[in-house]
Amino acid sequence: MQFADIKNDFAFRKIFGTEQKTAPLISFLNAALELEGDHRVVSVSIANPYQFPRIAGEKATVLDVRATDQSGRKFVVTFFIKNATGLHVIPSFANEDEGLKTAFIEADKYQWTKEEIIAYDNVSIKEADEVQEKLKVAEKAKEEGKEEKEIEAVLGLYENGVSVPIIAKSLKITEQRVLQIIENHKKTNN
Repeated sequence: MQFADIKNDFAFRKIFGTEQKTAPLISFLNAALELEGDHRVVSVSIANPYQFPRIAGEKATVLDVRATDQSGRKFVVTFFIKNATGLHVIPSFANEDEGLKTAFIEADKYQWTKEEIIAYDNVSIKEADEVQEKLKVAEKAKEEGKEEKEIEAVLGLYENGVSVPIIAKSLKITEQRVLQIIENHKKTNN
């Protein structure tokens, strides 16, 4: 068996997001939320399982679930899987719970069609690309912050009468870079 990563949107929806098979979702909710007695979920209905973000950069809602517990209380559970590092719910009673058994069978990628594997892989690639893009943006912001501090330091020292060679040596940059910063500053302030 090769289990799908349920943090993958496609896998989570395939395993838990179908109205036809609610037992895996009910069992997952009871196990993940550690519900007992009258608080145990007994029925669910799935709102639109394919909700996409309203704001750019926001993670898609994986699943909106309307649940009813044993006492008749109704509530909504919204699943967001973002940086979900602790999502490894395998309770000790997993082999006894039919819903969780079904979930494990659904999670076995060897049972999936070729199209499902492709969709799963595409989601994984897209999520990896999004992570890389966020890392690039963060790195660019970090570099811009460093450059901004460098410019402030050069201009501060220069305005206080420190010579170009000493500024360069003090900040461990070339004299050419110091002169470039000074010239750019003069152009933008004239």
